[in-house]
Amino acid sequence: HALLPAIITGLFLALHSFGALVAAQRFNDADWKRPDLQLVKQGILAEGLTNIINSFLNGLPLTSSGGAVSLAASTGCTSRYLAFGLSGIMAAMAFMPKAIVFWQILPLPVMGAALIFLASFTALSGLQVIASRLLDNRKILGLGIGLILGVSYEPVQRSFQDNSPEAIKTLLFSGVSLGVFAAVILSALFQIRNHTRERRRFDALHSSLDEVIRFLELQGKSWGARHEVVHRAEYATWQAFEILTEHGLLHKPEGNSDKIELETIFNEYTFTVILSYTGTILPLATHPPSHEAMLIDDAAVLQMAGYMLHRLADQVRTRRDGERCELRLIFND
Repeated sequence: HALLPAIITGLFLALHSFGALVAAQRFNDADWKRPDLQLVKQGILAEGLTNIINSFLNGLPLTSSGGAVSLAASTGCTSRYLAFGLSGIMAAMAFMPKAIVFWQILPLPVMGAALIFLASFTALSGLQVIASRLLDNRKILGLGIGLILGVSYEPVQRSFQDNSPEAIKTLLFSGVSLGVFAAVILSALFQIRNHTRERRRFDALHSSLDEVIRFLELQGKSWGARHEVVHRAEYATWQAFEILTEHGLLHKPEGNSDKIELETIFNEYTFTVILSYTGTILPLATHPPSHEAMLIDDAAVLQMAGYMLHRLADQVRTRRDGERCELRLIFND
């Protein structure tokens, strides 16, 4: 009977540790974009091994301190040498149980003020991480319901405990556990049928900038991409549309209108836009043509267009398969 509660407790501790480690990374790196999963893995593994050893010593579960991360962020002191010194002090205090009395005699107003001060940094860090990504309705629901359940738990705690089945009462020991559990489950459910590749056909001559932006933003929200990457992709993709149409690179099949098939691919590190069309492949250039060449040679103008497109995206690739051409724009996230 104790196995399931132990597994659930371990899961919640790992999620708590993940949040503390991500907050620590963000506070310590002004150019932070995403969690360094290798460092997060090492931190969670270290915490897990600590709890395994602690269980054999009949100790209590341990987890990362979000308050300590907030204190480091507020003071700007994030040196590992401070951590070494603090760990030595904590180890020494473990052999002096009566030293804990000094913490217990702190006035409640002082402890409350410290809690509010440190919680402000933790909450702000979480909100900034959420705001750094585009969110669709499913992600907003998952995060919002989890947050509401976590915040509203304390006032209605007795109602939760009295009206919940015995099987899930283990999950209701705190508002944090309930909110995290709801957010994780809903996020997993909402990922069903959320493909990492989407494709749509556009009429090259009659499609508008708003249609292209709407399609790319919809994909960015569905995948939780960063704002900056999606905005760069929107501008570069529309420039590619204009280059293909204005320079006559599209060949209109008999009885059909000019069509450009737009495909988007996303992973955590790249946002890729692929334009497939029937026509002439776009020549790419890593260097701009000379001013004289642009005045007398139409090919130089097209070369300049390819060069500008190369500057807008991190990587640009072209491929030809018979009459079908492919222009691939890759944006590093």
